[in-house]
Amino acid sequence: MWHRGVKHRSTTGVFLVLTLVYLAPLWAFAFFPTTDGPSHLENAYMLLHFHDGERAYQQFYDFSPRLVPNWLGHVALPILMLLFEPLVAERVFLTIYLLLFVFAIRYFLRSIGPDQGVFAFLALPLVYHFPLFMGFYNFTCSVPLMLLALGFWWRHRDRLFSARVLLGLNLLLVTLYFCHLVSVLATIGSLFALALLKDWRNPQEFLGHIPALSPGMILPAQYFLRGGVGASVGWLPASAADFLGLRCLVAHEPLTEYVGIALGLLYAVLFAHTLVAKALRREPRRSPRDAFLPLVLGFTALYFVLPEHFGEGGFIRDRVALYPFLLVLAWFTPRLAAPLKKAVVVVACLVALVHIALITARLVPVNQELADYTSGVGRVGKNDVLLPVSFDHMVHPGTRISTYLHAAGYYAVRCDCIELDNFEGRYSSSPLDYKPDRDPFALLGPIEQGTGDLRIDRYPVPIDFILLWCPPETFPAKAWIERNYGRVHAQGRMVLYERKGRRQQSRDRPQAMPSRSRKAALGIRRRTAVQADQN
Repeated sequence: MWHRGVKHRSTTGVFLVLTLVYLAPLWAFAFFPTTDGPSHLENAYMLLHFHDGERAYQQFYDFSPRLVPNWLGHVALPILMLLFEPLVAERVFLTIYLLLFVFAIRYFLRSIGPDQGVFAFLALPLVYHFPLFMGFYNFTCSVPLMLLALGFWWRHRDRLFSARVLLGLNLLLVTLYFCHLVSVLATIGSLFALALLKDWRNPQEFLGHIPALSPGMILPAQYFLRGGVGASVGWLPASAADFLGLRCLVAHEPLTEYVGIALGLLYAVLFAHTLVAKALRREPRRSPRDAFLPLVLGFTALYFVLPEHFGEGGFIRDRVALYPFLLVLAWFTPRLAAPLKKAVVVVACLVALVHIALITARLVPVNQELADYTSGVGRVGKNDVLLPVSFDHMVHPGTRISTYLHAAGYYAVRCDCIELDNFEGRYSSSPLDYKPDRDPFALLGPIEQGTGDLRIDRYPVPIDFILLWCPPETFPAKAWIERNYGRVHAQGRMVLYERKGRRQQSRDRPQAMPSRSRKAALGIRRRTAVQADQN
């Protein structure tokens, strides 16, 4: 027992060291580049300062709070921004996610059995997945919460109706709802499936989950009843090679495809070993863990039949692909020979180190270009209106991430400006909606398509700055821009234009007035009116 305890502590120590190594990309650079992350920061920053009279946000947005999914980031990021500046707040948020993921996977696996925790090494590369680099922060946080919910249920499945268990499960489900709809549905479905598969001859236990989980199912049910999901579109044939090779890990660096393949092979070895162990009866043919195998197969089937887009959500397959590779770890037999167990840990550690090294190396040039992109921050001021147009969203021909698509969000949080590529202002999952007469996507044309076919003159508010990223020699709006704007800054692939005569005209533009100044102005008007009456 002492020898076994020493081994357990040593593997735990190695796992903690790897966790610290995995924190490096979050803190080694000025930017942690994602596609939608800058927009999340921008919206969180606007929510924090929305009622500040010195800022012009209320001229462009309406505040429309709704009990819809994807709200976790809208609450957590503004709170963190009270303590940290926006870019640091983002990294603190992601650090909390990473530590939560590490804790959740070990908690989940050790809930299944004390020896199951060794397979947590295989899950570590799944921390940095494609949805994370897409900036799907709410979904990203939902994955460890799903693992916590399943682990908590497994530990207390025989005491389901105790007050502590009911409260814990339903609080997790409510939190999952405000993270992401896909994960809360996956968690609810998994709990019912596990309850049925654990003992299918005892339907009373399965039926008992309906009243037990009903508080956590109210919000998803009302969301569906209100028609919040919308139509499913974009179904494309799924690739078995992409699934088995864990293409859901490929984001900035194309070489991480080989990391996914190596990890997939390691999964395949353990899957085959478990089947052989059951066939040779080295592993009980029937064990409670076997309930996870049909669950894994079910999520695998969903990967191949679900559409790529569902309502306002996209990249559904890359999200669903994470579930089977996490849940199958609970089914693998822990009865490994000592050499095989050591080999699994060593290979998994090597794969994890290569994975993090590739990600870190790729973030170096990305950060250099983002420094170019944001080098015009000093030119843009508070309440200035900025239109960003990117003609090349990608960093590398083999990348899957549109790094520069919403990168202008960095200007919004550093300059207090109004940035017109805030796509979240058009979605119901955001509490800030564009005013109908200020929606740039409806008024200007294809902002995000990189064609440059824009009607900038249609916008009802003068646009102070235009940021062009990687502009071609000719594009439809170039002549109009050069007639009405002057180039004031250029660095790398970024060119910044300022509206001619802006400084003189901005004096005549109605500006957001500070609340104290507004009260003072009203007082002056009242005194003037009284004096006029007296005269």
